[in-house]
Amino acid sequence: MSEGNGRGRGDGLAGGPGAEASAEPALSVRGLSVSYGEVRAVRDVTFDLPSHRVTALLGMNGSGKSSLFNAVSGFLKPEAGDVRVFGMSAARARRENLVGYMPQSEAVDWGFPISVREVVMMGRYGYMGPGRHPRRRDREAVAAALERVGLTEFAHRQIGQLSGGQKKRAFLARSIAQGARLLLLDEPLAGVDRVSTRTIADLLKGLAAEGATVLISVHEIGNLAELAEEAILLRHSVVYRGDVEDVLRPEHLALAFGDDSRDGE
Repeated sequence: MSEGNGRGRGDGLAGGPGAEASAEPALSVRGLSVSYGEVRAVRDVTFDLPSHRVTALLGMNGSGKSSLFNAVSGFLKPEAGDVRVFGMSAARARRENLVGYMPQSEAVDWGFPISVREVVMMGRYGYMGPGRHPRRRDREAVAAALERVGLTEFAHRQIGQLSGGQKKRAFLARSIAQGARLLLLDEPLAGVDRVSTRTIADLLKGLAAEGATVLISVHEIGNLAELAEEAILLRHSVVYRGDVEDVLRPEHLALAFGDDSRDGE
């Protein structure tokens, strides 16, 4: 449940002070390739994302979505290409607390003895000293984030005791408390019921309206229209991009979900 531990430049929520839109894209990816040994997970990916928008990254399991997220978040060094977050390197943006990351459920040890409040407090680590002692403004940011996602009454509960949707909201609260301006959510709706899906979608749209840039990965198309304004189809590389209605046309979906015999890697 790690989070970037660099010292940030501010304490506002996503979309708060300093989150104004600029001429440069919030996220710029150029010629990005990621490999694991001889297996290339992502190849020559290029796209820009503006602020104030929710974009879906759509593709099959194994299409490279998580590898792309890890490279964009600065946790994985790409084989080739460049990532710029608000004009700076991915690693620096993470140190500056600009990037909030929600991992897939499978990547989290839900049995770890940590409370919901403590998970959300991880988003404040970058503003604390080496001893990580929360100050008043850290506690206030965590309380506000928990209230926003509707988890105040569950703050003292062990994280693994939450439902699927509540777990996702807890990690979203971590990014809100952090004040992240770029939110990367890896499969945020996996194992989530319909009510939680609507709640998460509304939260993301609200954050985007306040200035955040949101990129969410999904592998199912059922909830796409209510989640995002536009989508990127990924099949190790970008095969199509457009507004959701356009992306959902069968001929475009086939580019990402059709016969995989043409994949060379």
